[in-house]
Amino acid sequence: VSLSFPNPNQNKTLTFKEPKKVLFDNNNKLGIILNKNDLSLNQIFDKKKMEYDCCLYLVEHKNKLINIFQKKIFNDILEKNKRFCFTKNFNDIFQWLILKKIKNLVLPYETVGNKIFNDNQFISKLNELNINYMFFMRDWDRLAFPHATKGFFKFKKNIPDLINLADI
Repeated sequence: VSLSFPNPNQNKTLTFKEPKKVLFDNNNKLGIILNKNDLSLNQIFDKKKMEYDCCLYLVEHKNKLINIFQKKIFNDILEKNKRFCFTKNFNDIFQWLILKKIKNLVLPYETVGNKIFNDNQFISKLNELNINYMFFMRDWDRLAFPHATKGFFKFKKNIPDLINLADI
């Protein structure tokens, strides 16, 4: 799918690149990183009864209230998932990947303005560690993003169709 989106930060048009679909099996030594872009990505793999290791990556926010809110959410996730690891920088993540012997890594899909892991140094280190990685986009987003081109009101027209597609 090739669609164009306006980029308000640079007055340029961006092309929507649909991510490839990847199938995993239980032999993959799978790792998942959760962050502010998706804090429940692991649930997809739980429903499929797949084994994985997971870590949470927190980027501190400049706003004190937002930072407090984020930390409460992360603490709640860690309380409910005792085996999850907490990381606060890329080095923590790399140590976790090595310790857990992760070979395949799932990262939350990143949109314009929400890039965290789509960073040349981070990706280069993953390649150096011989770790396959993918930015995972939920089917719901895969269906909705192509309609998000000109603000909410144009998008709103597509909501009934999206709800029908999602079988809600």
